[in-house]
Amino acid sequence: MFDRFRRSRALFIGGSMVAQHTFEDGNDRFPSAETVALIQSTLAGFLDGTIGDERVCEVFSLVASEADARQLRAEGMLVALKQIWNGLPQVRALHDSQRRDQMLTHLVRLCIDSYYRR
Repeated sequence: MFDRFRRSRALFIGGSMVAQHTFEDGNDRFPSAETVALIQSTLAGFLDGTIGDERVCEVFSLVASEADARQLRAEGMLVALKQIWNGLPQVRALHDSQRRDQMLTHLVRLCIDSYYRR
């Protein structure tokens, strides 16, 4: 199960490089390009205050379902979340590193909760 999940490739989406984890056969990407775009827009809304925790959890639940379909654990979601987060221009523009880290920690908690609540 876990040994099928290894290589990492970069994919250019929405003006930023996002690492894509793939299965060894290279046919399945996690998360899918559509899911990456959804996560990016959700995180952008979270950052500007137009999207709250409830919507973030809904999106993370969808991501969890995709991870589960690919037999991935929560760790796969967390890696994807952190890579997408770090690739967002809005995140890189945050000068307060403590605030940026607090926001990411909060999102990680929501991500873990969403994965295990399904």
